[in-house]
Amino acid sequence: MRLSDIPEAWGKTVKVVCKDGYTVVGPYDGYENWADSGEDREILHIAQTASDGFRYIEGVYVDEIESFEVLDG
Repeated sequence: MRLSDIPEAWGKTVKVVCKDGYTVVGPYDGYENWADSGEDREILHIAQTASDGFRYIEGVYVDEIESFEVLDG
């Protein structure tokens, strides 16, 4: 998938499924460009909350995404 394939969904709950089956569900929190081993890659940010209440951002490489779905309108 490419960043241009991702609809505008800032703050909305999304479901991201990676090519390896890894799935992340949570509020979409933007993206960033990242240099990985000298290669520029884009990373989506999905907000998460752990069972103990700790909040963090789950990063998913855009080129590893199989599907992106907005769950709330």
